[in-house]
Amino acid sequence: MKLVIFFVGLAESGQGSLSIYYADQSPTYSLYRFSKTAVMASYRHAQGRGPFVTLTAERGGELYAWLRSEWYGLTEDGLAAGLTKQVYPPQEEILAEDHAEQPGS
Repeated sequence: MKLVIFFVGLAESGQGSLSIYYADQSPTYSLYRFSKTAVMASYRHAQGRGPFVTLTAERGGELYAWLRSEWYGLTEDGLAAGLTKQVYPPQEEILAEDHAEQPGS
């Protein structure tokens, strides 16, 4: 939860939007998507501290396209399948925004 609070604080003091998802699956990496860059950090399975692999990709290449596809697999497809939960912004805020944007509401 500390990490969620950290990223929410950054989002509130900056530009753009932030979404945070928790997946019921056990991924073997963390995935971050920014405006034009995607970052994948592998998890270390060996005991103790040590090196791990981090990949960055700029929009327009094959690696970025693959990371973006993975992102949507975890977020949109995961939400639809009930395997992922969006924790920020809370679902209630999203529903309220959608309702406010509908004509006649």
